[in-house]
Amino acid sequence: MALRTVLLIAVACFTWRTVLAADRPTYESLWNEITHDHGCVPSEQRDYTMFTCDADHALWYFTKPSHPAHPGVVKRAVVQENEAMVIRTRGWSFAPDADQPKFKTWLEQFKELDARVRQHVRPGQQ
Repeated sequence: MALRTVLLIAVACFTWRTVLAADRPTYESLWNEITHDHGCVPSEQRDYTMFTCDADHALWYFTKPSHPAHPGVVKRAVVQENEAMVIRTRGWSFAPDADQPKFKTWLEQFKELDARVRQHVRPGQQ
């Protein structure tokens, strides 16, 4: 009976750790997920690598060490909300607290780009 309890606890701990890992990805886990997705095509830029993933209409940006927001990851995906197509942006920063403003600045640049795009899209096309 004691062995069964120990095994159940071990399985529960492993499962809980797996759930937590999924909720708290690392730069490496996100990189591994995208690089092993054969539908995602990388494009090397000076300060980041961008992956175009057609299956989920997403772009993933992984900073390189030369990028001020490194280590950071941003996912941008086109999704339909109600009857409009919108861009969803999600970011993960793995830098120390002192470097978080650099990541927030980078994330803000995506929001500014989205605002400029929306200005050029006619109301009937949104």
